[in-house]
Amino acid sequence: MTERENPIPENKDLGAAALSSGERADIAYKTALIMEAKVPGSKSPEANAISSATTLGRNVLHEELGRFGSWDGAIYDLDDETRDRLLAHARQDSASAYSLAIFIAKQSAEASRAARRAARLTTLVLCINLIFLAGLVLLLS
Repeated sequence: MTERENPIPENKDLGAAALSSGERADIAYKTALIMEAKVPGSKSPEANAISSATTLGRNVLHEELGRFGSWDGAIYDLDDETRDRLLAHARQDSASAYSLAIFIAKQSAEASRAARRAARLTTLVLCINLIFLAGLVLLLS
């Protein structure tokens, strides 16, 4: 079984005390990605990218909220006003990043479609030139 199919490290004891919260979060993230990949129906590449980013964001949130055990990250001693202001800005930043990601995914899809159209047009022009060249050879012979 590959690492993508089996997110649990081979050399780790699976007891809750044996894995750090970061390792449990990593396993949960990899498992979520595997489960998303198994959902029937094909998704566009941009939809897959957005889905993976959403899964990562959800996983980081759950890790920081302690869902996988006590969080090993930094503890900040902020007054209520500063904390509230930082929360508001973080929400604005995440909304901006999400909007930008959507825009980039759409632009990427449009660029891919344009490249496919250009390749088809190039093939068509090449075929027309070959037909013209073959006709010219027949006329001259």
